[in-house]
Amino acid sequence: MGRFTGTRAVVTGGTHGMGLAIVRALLDGGAEVVLTGRNEHRVAEELAALDPARARVERSDAASLADVDRLAAAVEQRLGTVDGGFAQGIGA
Repeated sequence: MGRFTGTRAVVTGGTHGMGLAIVRALLDGGAEVVLTGRNEHRVAEELAALDPARARVERSDAASLADVDRLAAAVEQRLGTVDGGFAQGIGA
């Protein structure tokens, strides 16, 4: 069992850089993660590379209220409650 087993998290900007490092650490520790990114190509790449049983990748732009609403619905459907959130790269 990893130290994050049973933990559910959301990571925005999770398809590259620090966000992706956080996603990998959470997954390596046993967490379930929803990660987001604005770039459709990166989102597709990460979706193919991650374990679909514990990771879900959503295309989302934090500057768009409609995207934030869609993300909230997707997170609620996938994870139910969330134990942690990490906002990376917002405004970059």
